Amino acid sequence: MLDLSNNRLRSINGLHKLQKITHLYLRNNKLKDLESIRDIKKMDQLEHLDIRGNNIADDINKKDFPNLNLILKNYLAFM
Repeated sequence: MLDLSNNRLRSINGLHKLQKITHLYLRNNKLKDLESIRDIKKMDQLEHLDIRGNNIADDINKKDFPNLNLILKNYLAFM
């Protein structure tokens, strides 16, 4: 588990090197588009992604990350 919430992050590219992470919390950052989180697709062990409070939450759908539990709003959006 890695919690990077409330850090004003604009991108998390490069984070894919941490391959053992299963839960990633990115709440309330400055992530704006899919490009800013593209490396998530390389994180084979990741099961859970929380991106509430980022502008990107409105642009993501299930097909972008088919194997993840995504939390986009204050409820579980995709499983």
